[in-house]
Amino acid sequence: MPLGLGPFLDQIVTWLLLIAAAIGGVHLYKKSVNPQLPAQVQAAPNAAPSRTASSAEEILRERYARGEIDRAHYLEMLQNLKVQSSGMSSKGSGHLSAEEIVRERYARGDINRSQFQEIMDDLR
Repeated sequence: MPLGLGPFLDQIVTWLLLIAAAIGGVHLYKKSVNPQLPAQVQAAPNAAPSRTASSAEEILRERYARGEIDRAHYLEMLQNLKVQSSGMSSKGSGHLSAEEIVRERYARGDINRSQFQEIMDDLR
């Protein structure tokens, strides 16, 4: 079907449209077969119940390494986690404690600093 651009440009534009459609189709197929959830959802607290007490710090390190947070934010959040972890009791049951769940939510960015401190105070 001629586009009215001349024989040479018609062919180029047709090929570019076909390539764009193929790339879009592959993208949609990959997205429907293996949907990627946001990083905050992927690291759900119940996804790995056997995490250690430092899992919140590990989540925070991963976010900093991926560039999701800057250095100042990383150091502030790390300090907040360390301050709040000083009063935590460690349970060897293999399940996450409520405090660790809150710490991980804070490390993932699900809650802000004031929410984190309020919840931790409520749990104590």
